[in-house]
Amino acid sequence: MLGNFKDAMAFCERGLAVSENLRTPLTLGLCEYYYGSVLMLRGEGRAAKEHFQNSIKFLEEVKFIQPLALAWSGLGAVHNFLGEPETGIKHLEKGLEIIQDKGIEWQMSTHFLALGIYHFESGNLKS
Repeated sequence: MLGNFKDAMAFCERGLAVSENLRTPLTLGLCEYYYGSVLMLRGEGRAAKEHFQNSIKFLEEVKFIQPLALAWSGLGAVHNFLGEPETGIKHLEKGLEIIQDKGIEWQMSTHFLALGIYHFESGNLKS
């Protein structure tokens, strides 16, 4: 069901509990990313921020590049939603740099779109 945040939160909480028991950075990184994403969509930016930061820590440890770039971008989105577009831009650019360095071209358009939105919202129309 579209927009069923209650179930989404339950799945995220269960996934995170299982991954904490397994103590594998890859699983923890992905669960933290998805949990942050759901919280962000619910409008709970401060809580989402912590999960994206945790995700980045774990995904950097295992060098899982594509979701790492998405986690940086998610962190950037949260900062933008919290009224900190300059910080959002900095984090989004980090995610974009990661995928550009690895040549993940299909993911670049999403990052450039968000980057344009954040620059617009910050009043920086030249960028």
